[in-house]
Amino acid sequence: MDLFTANEIDILISERPLSQDNTTHSPPNSDDAAALDVALAIGAQARGLKDDQPFSEAYFSRARMMAFQDMLMSQSLGKIRLFILLAFYGLGACNRNSAAMFLAVAAKAAVILDLESSQDDETSEEASTR
Repeated sequence: MDLFTANEIDILISERPLSQDNTTHSPPNSDDAAALDVALAIGAQARGLKDDQPFSEAYFSRARMMAFQDMLMSQSLGKIRLFILLAFYGLGACNRNSAAMFLAVAAKAAVILDLESSQDDETSEEASTR
């Protein structure tokens, strides 16, 4: 899955807080930063090493906190991507209930943004993102 371009990853990593425990820092595009955190959490979870579990949980917790900060106030493609990734993490952690809830939030946001229908005036980049 190509979540970000190489340039986007470089920017997101350069804007990251230096400490994992620094949860008060909110980068300019917090949805993308949180999605990167969940991607890192899923990677650590998938690797399956005992030493990776604390890192996986820390990245997931920070991303979940950022996801719920303004969940009801603004829906975007970034927010949908974030909640889908949170659902994948939940499935990997064998937590079907939370995964279903995250997926339901993503689906409802997609309906609100009218993502199921294509528009004639959208660019190829918008169509690709959709």
